Amino acid sequence: MHRYRCWGLHTEKKKSEKMMCTQIKRSKSPLFFKINLKTILYNLRKSLWSIVSILIFLVVWQTIAMTGIFPPYLFPPIPFVANAFRELTLGGFTAFTLWENIWASMQRVLLGFIIAMVTGISLGILMGWYRKFDQLIDPIFEIFRPIPPIAWIPLAILWFGIGEASKIFIIWIGSFIPCLINAYVGVKTVDPILIKAAKTLGAKDKHIFREVVIPSSIPQIIGGLRIAIGSAWACVVAAELIAATKGLGFMLMIAREWIRADIMVCGMITIGIIGYFFDYCMKRLQIYVAPWLKRV
Repeated sequence: MHRYRCWGLHTEKKKSEKMMCTQIKRSKSPLFFKINLKTILYNLRKSLWSIVSILIFLVVWQTIAMTGIFPPYLFPPIPFVANAFRELTLGGFTAFTLWENIWASMQRVLLGFIIAMVTGISLGILMGWYRKFDQLIDPIFEIFRPIPPIAWIPLAILWFGIGEASKIFIIWIGSFIPCLINAYVGVKTVDPILIKAAKTLGAKDKHIFREVVIPSSIPQIIGGLRIAIGSAWACVVAAELIAATKGLGFMLMIAREWIRADIMVCGMITIGIIGYFFDYCMKRLQIYVAPWLKRV
C-alpha cells in the first residue's frame, strides 16, 4: 500500500514538472516574444502620440507668442519660461527656491489628503453598509456637499488662523467628498450574487463585510482617491493664494503682483507635472489591485 502511495506521489510530481517545462517552453516560443513585441510597440506608439501632442502644444504656444498679439510680459515665449525655471531653481525670485515651495505645498497636500482618505473612506463604507447610519448622515452630507472648498477659506481663517491648520482643513474639505462618495458607491454596487453566495455558504455579516464587500469596492475607492488628489492640489493653491508665506500658491501670488507671467506659467507647469505624477501612481495602484480595469 505504501508503495502505491509513493508511486502516486511520484507520478504527481512528474506531472507538475512536465507542466512547468511546458510553460517554460511556451515562454521561450516565438509566439511569446511576438506578443511581448506587440505590447512594447503599442506602448511606444502610445508614448509617441503623447510626445507629439506636447510638441504641438509648445509650437502653438511659441507661434502665438511670436506673433506679437500679446506683449511678452503677458504671454511669455518658451525661452522666457525656461529662464524663469532656472531663476526659480536658483532662488533668485523669492526667499525660497522652487524646490522649497514644492516641498511646502506637498506637505500640506499629503497631510490633508491622508486625513481625508481615512475619514472619507471609513464614513463612506459605513454609510454604504449600514442603512440606518446612511439615513442619519446622508441629509447633513447632502447639505454641505455642494459648498465649494474655496467658500470655506474665510471661515477656516477665523477658526484656525492663517497657519498650517487652515490650509490643511481646506485640503481636507476638497478631498473628503470624493473619497466618501466613491467608497459609498463602491459598497452599494457590490454584486448581490456574491453576497447571497456567501450567505448560502454560512458566512456571517462581519465575514461578508470583510471578505466580499471591502475587496469588491476597492477599485471604486481608488478611483475616488484619484479624484481627491487632484482636488487637493487645487485646494492648496487656492488656500496659499489667500494666506501663506511659502508654497506654489504663494509663489503664483507674488508673481502676479510683480506681473511675472513667466513665473506664473512655471508654477502652473510644476503643479500640473506633480498632479500628473500622483495620478499616475494612483492609476498604477488601481491596475495592481484590479487588473481587469487596465483599460479604464
